[in-house]
Amino acid sequence: MIGSVIEAMCRTVQLHYMRKRKTREIVGTHMALFHPKDWTPIVKEEYQKRLHAFHVKPFFTEAVERDQSEEV
Repeated sequence: MIGSVIEAMCRTVQLHYMRKRKTREIVGTHMALFHPKDWTPIVKEEYQKRLHAFHVKPFFTEAVERDQSEEV
């Protein structure tokens, strides 16, 4: 409980400080997005290309995709 109060106070101070400096960032209570473009598809494609180039089977792709689907 005390941690929540301190966190809320710190967030308020930080958001006040950032107000004049904020450009395209998106800031919420549980996230801070500094890149407006979603690079996920591009990174996944490059990852798959490199795995294929080195003849490596993806060993954690399912876990990553499962974790991402739980966030939505």
